[in-house]
Amino acid sequence: LMLQKSSKPEKLGLVLKQQITLKASITFLQETHIGPKDIDLFEIATTWNSYFTVYSTQSKGAAILLNKNIEQHYQYVRHDEGPTGSYIVLFCKLYGQSFTLVNLYNHANDKRVLETLTQYLQEVTGILVVGGDFNTVIDPDIDRICATGNAQYTLLRRFLEEFTSSLNLVDIWGRLNRTKKDFSRSEKKSHSRLDMFFIVLRELLPNVVGSAGSKKQLLQGCPLTPTIITLSLTLLASIVRQHLPDTTVEVFRHRQCLYVNMPADRYSVLRKLLSKFIIRSGLNLVGSVGRP
Repeated sequence: LMLQKSSKPEKLGLVLKQQITLKASITFLQETHIGPKDIDLFEIATTWNSYFTVYSTQSKGAAILLNKNIEQHYQYVRHDEGPTGSYIVLFCKLYGQSFTLVNLYNHANDKRVLETLTQYLQEVTGILVVGGDFNTVIDPDIDRICATGNAQYTLLRRFLEEFTSSLNLVDIWGRLNRTKKDFSRSEKKSHSRLDMFFIVLRELLPNVVGSAGSKKQLLQGCPLTPTIITLSLTLLASIVRQHLPDTTVEVFRHRQCLYVNMPADRYSVLRKLLSKFIIRSGLNLVGSVGRP
């Protein structure tokens, strides 16, 4: 959500009303444009605990708001903000669990923000959640509809890929909606999903690995990084193409899934291939069958 251009108190008021409708407990705001003279803006958010960057009234800015209706389950530890107003980091406890919440506005001209955050977040404890406007897309084939290419998106996407890979982050919405298209920004004929939430992959391991024993073995012996998952899916795609040449097989590496378009009468062959792959790799694949 963005606060800009129009009267900031009025815009914030509308945003807060929307959060009530959504029954939101935690809200991330970007492009808040809070300068030294605007620090009292969030005083109107009386039912929220507000943490925000103070930088410029013209650009950037990020804020994290926590609804006071969860105050009994919330414990503040500390918070930091980026020197150029691009991000805010909140360390806290929610329902007894330690969290590091990061809200980011990845400005197109800030080429080092994600690199700086990568170094900063290496040693954080608890569950890491990173959200915000990243000004680029994860997977251009799914997350963008555009008549022409965008060099800015391409450059920033490389930085985002390095950021997510180094911290073992996965795109939550993309993982839950592996082949679905939806967008957070639309301009004329261009539509993009620039706003995302990421979480560390190990928090999702129970959904990736078949049993507690295999999960422990993977964690100790061979960390299940995004790169390893991509390589595994690429190998599986090659096997499927070899045995089922009349199918269309695509690897969506950022969403960590395999898309197979095939005749229904060949599905039994695919199931056998998947069963063998699961046994050999130790990965548990969840299938979803439907029409494209």
